[in-house]
Amino acid sequence: MIFNKKAITKMQAIIITIIIVLAVIAGAVYYYYTSCVPTGPIKDKILVGFSISLTGKWSAAGKQIFDGYKLIVDEINRLGGVYVAELNTYLPIQLIYYDDSSDATKAVTNYEKLITVDGVDFCLAPYGSVISDAIAPVVERYRVPTMITSTWESTYNKGYRHIFGVFTTGSWWMHFIDFLNDKLNDPNLPEEQKPRRIAIQVDDDPGGRDMLDFYPNYLRQKGFNVVYASVNPVGTTDYTPYIIAIQAAKADVLLHLGRMDESTALMRNLAELGVNFKAIFCTVGPTLEAWMELGPAGYYVFSYSPYWSPQLDWSATYLKSGLKWNNLEMASKFEERTGQKMDWRAFNAVLHVLVLADSIERAGSLNREKVRDAIASTKLPIPGGYYAFDEKGRVDPRYYPTCVVQVFPEGPLIVYPKEFAVREPVYPRP
Repeated sequence: MIFNKKAITKMQAIIITIIIVLAVIAGAVYYYYTSCVPTGPIKDKILVGFSISLTGKWSAAGKQIFDGYKLIVDEINRLGGVYVAELNTYLPIQLIYYDDSSDATKAVTNYEKLITVDGVDFCLAPYGSVISDAIAPVVERYRVPTMITSTWESTYNKGYRHIFGVFTTGSWWMHFIDFLNDKLNDPNLPEEQKPRRIAIQVDDDPGGRDMLDFYPNYLRQKGFNVVYASVNPVGTTDYTPYIIAIQAAKADVLLHLGRMDESTALMRNLAELGVNFKAIFCTVGPTLEAWMELGPAGYYVFSYSPYWSPQLDWSATYLKSGLKWNNLEMASKFEERTGQKMDWRAFNAVLHVLVLADSIERAGSLNREKVRDAIASTKLPIPGGYYAFDEKGRVDPRYYPTCVVQVFPEGPLIVYPKEFAVREPVYPRP
């Protein structure tokens, strides 16, 4: 039998063509199922973790932050969640949290667990500088973008890229010193009432040392006489020796930096000794509802606050879902839910969640590095300005207005600067 070589060649060509076509089809099917259809569990939520002081000495502030997180997450989820463009869907936020009992070591363990065991996508802040500074190396090591509440300059000088925080201690006393300067130069104020002699009492920690490094010289440049400046151990419960020394220095004004429990101890000791000054500024404590338990001993003390209060009539719209923050309504809802008046710390907690959600939407992704870069370029509307970060990850004070509050029998109210004030300050302190 004789075979036609040309026929065989044509047959082979047809077979080869069929094989190629089938291979292309198989490849296309494989590509579709490997690239378009998830091979693992479908992402149905955004896991956000944090450790918080629900018990222990810092629980009053910790609970404000905790309840602020819960309030805004419920509002976000009620409208469907956060839009993730890569997934073309809205995802709800699920909070995973642990109580750190106001203990930094426990908080470090909590964040390790949140990241390595619970597998959270992102982290939120614990309460306070001590704990925030302790957990910063953990979240940085795992490159998890995290909002923190450290006010220590030293925290932001370590080159971290994945932490974003609040205002630092350096900004806390500025407006109050402006207020004192107005009084010092007020021609209508009797000379004996003018605040000339300043005493500074701070915790012996990085925040306190930041203050002592800067403010004595700054106050002198403003025309004040710094007659006393001292540190006390963190956790001081009896300020009697310091008060006696401050009184001996004939101070007119006392500037204090300590935590809530220390500030209340100071005010109780002052009342017990019958000592008063023309003005007292306690950096931490007076805006928390627990401060009112001091009664008259805690009245007419000055403190710090962002330009925010539960009485502020202000609204803004956030996220692709059109979430509307009506401040009066939300502050009322917070009080209904918790039985506590909303403090600026709770509002800051709200902002931290909104920054994260907004950054996820602008990144269009849950990729941590993309979200990290989006956080760095944040410009979120807040009362009187924007929530934005500087190159070190701190809130940029150029866009973040701050105020002086004073505690009245009905609670803390903004008294300075005048454009934000809702009440005239009481000076000198009665």
